[in-house]
Amino acid sequence: MRGVHGIARDVTEKKRMEQKLKEYHEKLMESEARYRDLFNNATDPMYTLDTEGCFREINNAGLRVLGGTLEETIGSNISKWLTPESLRIAQERLGRQFRHLPVPKTIVYELICKNGEHRWAEISTRAIKSGDKVIGIQGNARDVTEKRRLELQLKEYHEKLQKSYEDLIEADRMKTEFVSNISHELLTPMTSIKGFTELLYDEGRMNDEQKKSLEIILRNSDRLIKLIKDLLDVAALEKKKFGLNFEPVSLNDIISKSVQYVQPMAIGKQINMIQNVAPLSKIWGDEERLIQVMTNLITNAIKFTPEKGTITVCADETIEDIRISVADTGIGIPADKLCCIFDRFYQLDGSNSRKHGGIGLGLSICKSIVESHYGSIWAESEGKGSTFRIVLPRLGKEV
Repeated sequence: MRGVHGIARDVTEKKRMEQKLKEYHEKLMESEARYRDLFNNATDPMYTLDTEGCFREINNAGLRVLGGTLEETIGSNISKWLTPESLRIAQERLGRQFRHLPVPKTIVYELICKNGEHRWAEISTRAIKSGDKVIGIQGNARDVTEKRRLELQLKEYHEKLQKSYEDLIEADRMKTEFVSNISHELLTPMTSIKGFTELLYDEGRMNDEQKKSLEIILRNSDRLIKLIKDLLDVAALEKKKFGLNFEPVSLNDIISKSVQYVQPMAIGKQINMIQNVAPLSKIWGDEERLIQVMTNLITNAIKFTPEKGTITVCADETIEDIRISVADTGIGIPADKLCCIFDRFYQLDGSNSRKHGGIGLGLSICKSIVESHYGSIWAESEGKGSTFRIVLPRLGKEV
């Protein structure tokens, strides 16, 4: 039979346990209150779903995004708030989580708000488990509507830009075809005009005034034919059909022929032509095109050099390269224009009152020809006078 003291100890222990349970309950309630406060007042939307995809909880931020009240949202299925495509993705994701399968860390859903507005939310979710069983899903969301709208606008701009680019490519192709066709059409009659003019001139049955007129026709025919051939070269470059016939060629011969070709122009302006050309190894190249390069460079030098100026053509070679330069005492090239002079149709003086002819194709064609020979070309100028330099690789031993 237990004594009075034993009964008293039992009562005291019971009260102590009751006090501890009360304290644990109060702490639990306090923790629950803190969680609820954090949940309801979180900046980003938070929610929980049951196994059917219905809302069990949603915080104030989530309600603001959806635009519904707590009574309208709790118990509603996600199918009410998602577009068909997003609903399909969400159901697939939920199904995987309920089967303990991995899912992407985040995913973007397109929401349909109460007022019909569409918004986008980046969602991250985790499974709520009871033992090994998944009994729900907890989700955190971030409103990315503005970001998504900007992405869609950027995509739209990109598509428009792509379409504009394709239209531009097509327009450029049509322009190239037009230039090529019209140039061919112009070249045939111009060649005939020049040919018959030369026949008339050679017959000699005319007075001095008539001969001068024919000489003017011949000079302008040559100018037009050169311009037409330049246009044909540009069209060929743009269509990547700029054919080159490589064979062993002598750069000494090429430089000599080019200087002889432009000598009458130099004499007409009383320009002193100096050649300082060392014996050069033969290279693999297209002689006609390389003569075109040298002729263009020397012609340009004559064009931009005042009367009684000097043009110097130099060439030498190293173990690896052959180096050619054409220097003049002309007007020079501004420092900020040196990077542009090889651009197609670029002219130093593009005004209507400019003194020098041409349409800005020569240097562009020169650059293409030199680069097709695996070389490089550039210009140097320090205010007065210009120097154009070419470097061509030596392709093996001398031929």
